[in-house]
Amino acid sequence: MTIQIVTLLLAAFATASNTYKLAPNFAIKAKIPADSPLKAANDWNLTSYHIMPCYDYAVFTSDPGRTFYANGTKDDFKSHTSNILSDGGTPPWPWGTIISAANATDDQGRRNVYINCGTGTTGLEVLKPPRGGPTVEYGHGDFYVCNSTFLYGPAIALYWRERKDETPKGCSNVVLTTECLDDETEHEFQRDSFCTST
Repeated sequence: MTIQIVTLLLAAFATASNTYKLAPNFAIKAKIPADSPLKAANDWNLTSYHIMPCYDYAVFTSDPGRTFYANGTKDDFKSHTSNILSDGGTPPWPWGTIISAANATDDQGRRNVYINCGTGTTGLEVLKPPRGGPTVEYGHGDFYVCNSTFLYGPAIALYWRERKDETPKGCSNVVLTTECLDDETEHEFQRDSFCTST
């Protein structure tokens, strides 16, 4: 009983110490369990791992990552069909955060997450704090990370799975949180998102 009370108090303190606000741009950060073999990547930033023009894997780095923003019309946000974009290229143009289709898995049966030219997967959104956020969510599933090897070497790569499926052995579930950025870049259909103010 005492342990439960202490745990609840610590959780309440952690929540109170975070300040949420609305901002146009945000970083996406990894929250990985302390008992995970990939715990070293906790608090790392989401970025892109370049494969070829307009085709990048979504991976985590200890360096500053990409700047993201929520994109869509008022109706898109109301119907949960908005998406999350990040500018890339010179001059910059929108790159979408894309979750592989169920029939487009990698050679290990995993659904990769990409950051590619164009629009992103609709329904990928930042949830408000009262709904457990600010976190990035998609459909009825969970994100996870694996230590993967790509064309230019290893990376902590991001994947998505249906909630009924299991996270592959050696990989770890991850919660994607948003951290506010001071970047004032604006876009026509950009919408302010909840994020943690540091």
